[in-house]
Amino acid sequence: MTKSNLAKFNEIRGRNYANCRSAIVGLFGASDAYLFRDMITLVPLALDRENFDYKISNRLEEIEFLNRVFVSHGQPLRYSVFTGTLSDILYLIKVFWDEAQYMRDYLDFMYDGIVVSYLDEGIRNTLGRENYINKYSMAVKFNPIEKQTIFRGYTYEVGQHGNITPMIHYDPVEFLGTIHTKSSGSSYSRFQDLGLRYGDIVTVTYRNDVMPYVTKTECKHNRDNQNPLEKFIEVCPICGTPIVLSDSGKTAICPNIGCKGRSIQRMVNMFAKLNIKGFSDAAFNALSEFDHLYKLFQVDLNSDFYIERLGNADGIAFIDALKHILNDTWQDSVIIGALGFTGIANKKWQTILSSITLKELNELYINSKTPDEFRFRIIAKIPNIGEATANTIANEWSFFEPDIALIINLVHLSDTMSKGASLGEIRFTGFRNSQLAEQLNTLGYDASDSAVTKKTDILLIPYDGFSSSKVAKAKSNENTKIIPVQEFIDNSERYIGVKLN
Repeated sequence: MTKSNLAKFNEIRGRNYANCRSAIVGLFGASDAYLFRDMITLVPLALDRENFDYKISNRLEEIEFLNRVFVSHGQPLRYSVFTGTLSDILYLIKVFWDEAQYMRDYLDFMYDGIVVSYLDEGIRNTLGRENYINKYSMAVKFNPIEKQTIFRGYTYEVGQHGNITPMIHYDPVEFLGTIHTKSSGSSYSRFQDLGLRYGDIVTVTYRNDVMPYVTKTECKHNRDNQNPLEKFIEVCPICGTPIVLSDSGKTAICPNIGCKGRSIQRMVNMFAKLNIKGFSDAAFNALSEFDHLYKLFQVDLNSDFYIERLGNADGIAFIDALKHILNDTWQDSVIIGALGFTGIANKKWQTILSSITLKELNELYINSKTPDEFRFRIIAKIPNIGEATANTIANEWSFFEPDIALIINLVHLSDTMSKGASLGEIRFTGFRNSQLAEQLNTLGYDASDSAVTKKTDILLIPYDGFSSSKVAKAKSNENTKIIPVQEFIDNSERYIGVKLN
């Protein structure tokens, strides 16, 4: 989105986005995004020359053709061509980089660097591509923007596994139209390394034009600052439980699994892992007493309760999400992996539940008199399970027991044990599609852009004829199908027996 369209977009939509990147992210997540199609500026970067009728002999002709035919809203590709010795070219690249950085405040769109490419077709063909990366090109990013401000103290946030994150507060600074007043201090270890005093001068660096990162400025003012060093809190800011340190001493943790701060983050992450979009901290803060999956279903889904709590649109969407959980098919490892057992995610649960059913595991718990007995039963029953994992399951099972009872009784629960650790291995090359990966993982597949192995059943490619090292590896695997991604989505029932949304 261009800067001029940003102002129009904010006015029409009644929003106050500070920069184009935030606006376009918000627009792409909206159900009515199509209404604002003309406010999106497309800047095509390359042609598929092999499947293009018009004869293009080199990259320079390609850029000129793109600028002449495909550019929208008057935003062409801007370029320079350099020739000379290596020293000449490096100097000219630096000049172009400086000019491009200077022009950031004047051009009508956001950008964070330049791309340097060989023009010679022989060199380009020799270097080629590896997966979806052009080996004949290099991105040269601009130096991050830095500003100095005054440190004003810490607040603290609690994650789903109890990790305490210090938040660094400072006098407002502005980057690319966005005002920032705080940044993540990451961890207890980094808090100690920063060694901040109230009133210290800090440097805020805008990394990748997205993340404000704080460092302590080395200066006389800070050396002379007489304020005491900030001390890390000793109790959880939400529930008041005394904080403990991790074995490494780098992380501060609230050990109370029932902490409201942990519960809200656990519910947010659970919905995200189940590929249910649109519900963040605000929604679960409004539903703070619903700190377990099973509690969400204690409300009559035909009532207006959630609509009254969340508003009409979000309330209806929330009810639809709960019906989706009740009525859709779920692999057991996916839905229990979403609950939030500390450090045990979907893949680990796939391994566990390929040896024992969820119902059998729950019966082991019911028939055990103590957590220690349950842990010993788990280790005896499940091969190759680590003691740390067994300890976590044994110690946390009682907390999640009502949720597990709900999961066991879901009508369309898919049993990992009867199907192996996953329904199949699906890999991507040449493109990224996190939504598709999440959908497939939710169905019980192992889907990612990881390496192709002998276990890979399907390799998805961006278009027919695409080549990469993964494609070459897949071709050597007799059982791996190579499928263009759109063909796979359009005809998913043929390949995985399920119609994708």
